[in-house]
Amino acid sequence: MAMEQIKSKGYLEKFGQSGKTLVGIGVNFSTDAKGIDGWDVEVLR
Repeated sequence: MAMEQIKSKGYLEKFGQSGKTLVGIGVNFSTDAKGIDGWDVEVLR
């Protein structure tokens, strides 16, 4: 879910012309567990 938000909101667009590898890291937080529920790491460019 977090990775979808990174892509749909265009958070990495301002870094697109940098020529560097762009890596998205999405972290899901759980209010029930009071901590990290899961995460995703994806090379986007």
